[in-house]
Amino acid sequence: MNEDLLNNKYKEKLRASYKGLIHEVFTLILRGLSGAKVTRPGQFRSYENGYGVISSLGDDDGVLYPLENGFFFLPVPPTLIIMDEVNYVEIQRRGYGGTSMHYFDLLVKLKSEQELVFLDIRRSEYDNLIMFISEKGLKIHNFGGETADGAPPSHLERIREIADGSDDKVDLTYV
Repeated sequence: MNEDLLNNKYKEKLRASYKGLIHEVFTLILRGLSGAKVTRPGQFRSYENGYGVISSLGDDDGVLYPLENGFFFLPVPPTLIIMDEVNYVEIQRRGYGGTSMHYFDLLVKLKSEQELVFLDIRRSEYDNLIMFISEKGLKIHNFGGETADGAPPSHLERIREIADGSDDKVDLTYV
């Protein structure tokens, strides 16, 4: 971009040069050129320190990105789920053995009664995803376990049990 265009049209929106991670530089340039708000990854990190988890939505393979204000599934169809629209989430596991033990499904039930099921999420992503969902204050159905008085434990108590290793089993719904 020549200096005249940069100084006249994009003076307050772009800089002459950028340094940083590719996705961060790209986001800054895209925001400067378009003027649109660009959503960036938040604090969620996957088991392998990525920003999303590999999954499928229906027949479409993609990546589910847990964001600060929602979930975003890419590439096809791009699906944005706003946290305020979520009624609850539910963890599901299909089958009783073989490779199905290494994967789980995440059902997201919206207040509009629509259900979105993200399939075949690796089991290694479970703890980080549940921790993230709990910290966002979303209801988690079928989280498993009971307290001494028969009441289900709070999500954070259950996560502490798993993290401490005092409970190495994870109760998932069989469908």
